[in-house]
Amino acid sequence: MANIITATKRQVEILSLITQEPNKHSIVDIEARFNISNATAERDLLQLRSWGIAIHSIRGKLQLEKPLSLSQYRDALAMYVAFSSPKSVLQKSLTLLCEQMEENALPAFVTITKAIESRRVLKFSHYNIWEDKKETRTLNPYGISLLGQRWVVVGYANEHSELRHYAIESMTKIKLLEQTFTLSPQFNVAKYYENVFGVWHYKKTFDVKIQFDKSVAHIIQNRRWHTNQILKPQNDGSLIMEATVTSLHEMASWIMPWGKLAKVIEPKELKEKICNLCREILQNN
Repeated sequence: MANIITATKRQVEILSLITQEPNKHSIVDIEARFNISNATAERDLLQLRSWGIAIHSIRGKLQLEKPLSLSQYRDALAMYVAFSSPKSVLQKSLTLLCEQMEENALPAFVTITKAIESRRVLKFSHYNIWEDKKETRTLNPYGISLLGQRWVVVGYANEHSELRHYAIESMTKIKLLEQTFTLSPQFNVAKYYENVFGVWHYKKTFDVKIQFDKSVAHIIQNRRWHTNQILKPQNDGSLIMEATVTSLHEMASWIMPWGKLAKVIEPKELKEKICNLCREILQNN
């Protein structure tokens, strides 16, 4: 397994090199750079070609026949991240899922993936945290996504007649039914998640505006916290972040650790929610 991981990482690194510097490196250069034999270098190039990536040698220099597609970039990046640092978000999230589901993690992922690929309905038990009970659900699964460090499956919830997503670690007794479904042509994964902040997804949206103190403005400015965020630097050095979200609760949970360094400008509901949460904390301590 270790050899496969090492080889795959090297192959992606070779691809990155050829993409960045076309018509510059020969197979001999690849051998020297990665300290591998000619046979290994040839196998690596053959493996890359098996992924549908057309690599040619023109006058002894390697280049791509055509630019990589978005899906090829994504797949190569996914493999590299998965096989790289154990501290990566992907590794952490998979480790967390394995700890939560133990031996059920792999069968769950495989069954859900098969359902998505074959357009078959899923049946599973789900823990409803609001009503503190287990419920049986059927879902037309559209895709798997990583929200924060939680893996979720999104699809059409038949019992609710609407799009919903479920945390995979909360799903048990997952079964692949014979019943099939047709993927809605209107469904777009990116659009579904564009207003999500955290894990919860609701139909109603809220326009939020938060002002961050100048001492942390650089932290906010150098990171993408939300897909539709708008950052507006102020004359006093502070920074205002605007975004449209579907969950004020998760937004409040994110704001509170910033303490006095973050001020909610709007909406009023978000201010009230934070105040209520603070009062509840004080009452319990």
